[in-house]
Amino acid sequence: MKKMIAFIMAAAMLFVCTGLTAFAEEGPNVLTDNNSTFEKSTSLDDSDWFAFSGGTLALGTNGGHTGDNYLIFNAPSNAWSSPSIDLYPILKNYKPDEDVEYTITCYFQIITSDTANVGYATAEVADGEDYSLGTLVRGSGEYDDNSFIQDSGYGGNHMATLSGAAFTYKTGEWIEYTDYLVVEAGDFEEETKAHTWNFCFDALPLNCAAIYIDDFTITEAIPDPTPSPSPSPEPTPIPTATLVPTAAVTETPTQAPAGTTENSNLLIIISIAVGVIVVGAGAFILIKNLKKTKNK
Repeated sequence: MKKMIAFIMAAAMLFVCTGLTAFAEEGPNVLTDNNSTFEKSTSLDDSDWFAFSGGTLALGTNGGHTGDNYLIFNAPSNAWSSPSIDLYPILKNYKPDEDVEYTITCYFQIITSDTANVGYATAEVADGEDYSLGTLVRGSGEYDDNSFIQDSGYGGNHMATLSGAAFTYKTGEWIEYTDYLVVEAGDFEEETKAHTWNFCFDALPLNCAAIYIDDFTITEAIPDPTPSPSPSPEPTPIPTATLVPTAAVTETPTQAPAGTTENSNLLIIISIAVGVIVVGAGAFILIKNLKKTKNK
């Protein structure tokens, strides 16, 4: 009986554990190599990256985060100057009729210089210091407002503020950045003109001379399949034995035929135990009376 109960409980726990296990998945990278790893690029002529609000772009070839090539954004003019890429045409070509959550990842470096003087920046960055870059999806105006781009209330800027990239700065170290963007099917409404969804960095440090970018990817964050709640296993009930009246225990129980269930064996054991208790009680009373007689 004990082995059977243990087996049932182990099987129930295994079912619960496997029922709640889900595996996260990522869809394909929606960016082409010339916008992502740059390994197949010999220039940026076939890339969709551009310099937003000052600065210049170049292709680095002396060792990126992985491989040899990477994107260089030089000489930012202002704290909001940035390497930028328009996400609208890219995401519209992927799944425009569905609500999709995208995972945005990349690796970047900030190159500092004593002579750099980024306009409107408020702080420098140095080795061992914590810093946080802003990350945005910028629209070009009210026309671009949607489920995530809204009027910022500042200077007519329409944008979505992402979570940003917080890090401890170390010279020459590639910093990993991960963020998420939910795009609804309704965001791809009928166009009267092209929309603009420019991904940008923001809040560059005062002494930023350049930003390097590599392995920039945008993938669909496929949600974990929601498992049907597995009911908690009911405790396996221990069979309640039916007590046999004491008076009925007058003979040795007849041996149960082969194939009788374990419950029958349990009843036999209980019956014998009751008999032993009755006999023991009788012996105890008899001994006690004998002692009283001897004392007299």
